Amino acid sequence: MPRIRTRTLTTTIGTLVVNVDLSVPLDEEQFADIQAALLKHQVIFFDNPRLTPVQHRDFAARFGDLHTHPLSPGVPERLEALAAEQA
Repeated sequence: MPRIRTRTLTTTIGTLVVNVDLSVPLDEEQFADIQAALLKHQVIFFDNPRLTPVQHRDFAARFGDLHTHPLSPGVPERLEALAAEQA
C-alpha cells in the first residue's frame, strides 16, 4: 500500500491526511504514518472518509481502548460511536 501524504493546515496545529482509504484495513506502515502525523500535528483530518460505524470503531480502536459515554447514546451498531447532529 502507498505511504500516506499530509497537507499541513496551519503553522501550529493540524494536518489533512490524503490518499488513504480508511474503509479498508491499513497495513502497519500506513497506520504508523498516521500515528506519527497525529503526534506531530496534534489534530488530523481525513479527506472525505466514508466509514460505517463499525469501520470507524475498528480504526479508532487501533489508537487504544475506546470509551462508551455513559450519558450519550451511541449509534445502535456501535455504542462507542457518538452520533453528531447537524443543525
